[in-house]
Amino acid sequence: MIEIVGLAARTGVWYPMWDHYGPYEERVAPGAFEDLDGPMVLRFDHTGLPLASMGPGRANTLTVWQDEEGLWYRAYIDDSPAGNNLLRAVQRRDAIESSFYGRMVEWEWDKDMAKLTLTRVSMARGDVAPVTYGANPYTSVEIPGNGTPTARTSGRRMLARMVVSPKEVTL
Repeated sequence: MIEIVGLAARTGVWYPMWDHYGPYEERVAPGAFEDLDGPMVLRFDHTGLPLASMGPGRANTLTVWQDEEGLWYRAYIDDSPAGNNLLRAVQRRDAIESSFYGRMVEWEWDKDMAKLTLTRVSMARGDVAPVTYGANPYTSVEIPGNGTPTARTSGRRMLARMVVSPKEVTL
């Protein structure tokens, strides 16, 4: 198994979004995520069979947590065709961002309906995903070390170097 670590949502920063009403800005409030004990899965680009999972009766090859930076995940990917496709995409830097799929429980619009803050997001039965393009551009995914199978170690030090600070990006 090969470990991957990702930041699925950076909290507290605004990023551009669009829907059928037009453009707006969105952010996830710090601490907004709940139901982080599963069930939950990891999918590449939010599609296909799960490549890692957590929760009762699951393989528990996925761990999800939040801290002051946002929503993180660590997954252990099997040597399989789908797993190898994901790992190659991350190694080549084709997939450099991450995303999440959860249920919005509470949210707030500003008075002009131009800015949306997600204040509570349930991740029960949701997913985290390494993606080609994430809605939140301040996310990341990384294979700690050199991409060879490793013991279950923290990837935070490696990942911290890969995450772009919102102050360094001009939209």
